[in-house]
Amino acid sequence: MKLQPKALGLSLGIIAAVCLVFITYYPVVTEKISFMNMHGNSLRFIFVDLYPMYAATPWWRALIIGPILAFIDGFLLGYFTAVLYNWAAGKSKK
Repeated sequence: MKLQPKALGLSLGIIAAVCLVFITYYPVVTEKISFMNMHGNSLRFIFVDLYPMYAATPWWRALIIGPILAFIDGFLLGYFTAVLYNWAAGKSKK
């Protein structure tokens, strides 16, 4: 069975972008300071390491820049995973 690289790339890109929107926006909307101090900031620090532009912006710009960068990363991960899988599956049949 062959995987479709574009489909897997789009799927993972959309999931990554939606997750980053949730992680950025949830503490702002709920205004739960304890959530941001305990869990939200530690999780956001991971994304700051991945996307330096994400940290240099206020939260409303991070809602625009972060998901775009996350979508690109997710798409590339899904696309190349499918390409490598198809290549390995083709090699094993021979």
